[in-house]
Amino acid sequence: MNDDDNDLHLISQELLARLAFGLDVETAREVVRAVAGEEPRAGMEASPVVRIGDSLTLLHLAVQAPSLEVVEFLLSIGHPTEVRTVVGETPLDQAAWLGLANVAGALLAGGANPNCATDLGYTPLHRCAYYGHPQLAAKLLLMGANKDLVDSNGDKPYDCAVAQGHDSIASMLQPNMVNGVELWDAVYVPLEAFRALETMERRLAGTDAPGSAEGGDSFGSDAADLDPLDE
Repeated sequence: MNDDDNDLHLISQELLARLAFGLDVETAREVVRAVAGEEPRAGMEASPVVRIGDSLTLLHLAVQAPSLEVVEFLLSIGHPTEVRTVVGETPLDQAAWLGLANVAGALLAGGANPNCATDLGYTPLHRCAYYGHPQLAAKLLLMGANKDLVDSNGDKPYDCAVAQGHDSIASMLQPNMVNGVELWDAVYVPLEAFRALETMERRLAGTDAPGSAEGGDSFGSDAADLDPLDE
């Protein structure tokens, strides 16, 4: 590895020693200042990206720490989210691997791509499915993660969840699920609510009085109307 691969030659031994014992906001600030040559701030002219080795950035290290505070600080000074290690891992990929829902949420809010893939095609959703992180899997689905992407083995996240016995995640990723919600519920529940409202409006208008010969009792014919199988 040469100097083009990392910024270690620009960082003092003291700062490197501090990095070895963990990453906090003040250490991150000083490292960025040492490499960029200016005070870290939003809109800074120099790039806030500092590469430590194997193309790891401070944002990767903040995720690994894990430190939500440092992640939010780095994002606030414009650190890009789509930075990759030598094997193509983004900070979001590593957050998914570790099951860090709050950290992943901050990265997604900062513009991270929920469908970023490593060199082997693993997406954050593959990571959650394999390692068993249902809360984060649900968050990724709501943020637009594509459950149909395949890795280098041809496996979808669903396949990973089934192979590892993570049933709750597998249930979110089945073909009849949309953003983790069963397709039938996504259609039927709003339809049921709409029909109930329509029935109430008819009754208020006096065209479908409860207990009348046409209307039957207060639940009879209307309850039958709610079953879409009778359509």
